[in-house]
Amino acid sequence: MNPRSLTFPDEIEATNDVKDVLLQLLNKDPDKRANFAELKLHPWVTADLPDARAWIESTDPSLLDAVTVSEAEMSKAFTFLVRFYDLLFSYVDIFAF
Repeated sequence: MNPRSLTFPDEIEATNDVKDVLLQLLNKDPDKRANFAELKLHPWVTADLPDARAWIESTDPSLLDAVTVSEAEMSKAFTFLVRFYDLLFSYVDIFAF
């Protein structure tokens, strides 16, 4: 489907800006599809922001600290999952037909 051929029903009120965002998101070609950074700059996204430039800059993922997980946290999480699955499958075995 060519997203430019998409038609919007008359009974659905949508501005040209929101239609444009949808068309950009529905583009099947990933090289032409709008990415997150492009969408953040779109007039529909920034229209009601008191300071669009400040919001765009403050939400830049490249400026955020990466989440780090220690080996101890990984081990604890993995152990919990193993116990959870063991418990879950023990009940499945009980009720298996």
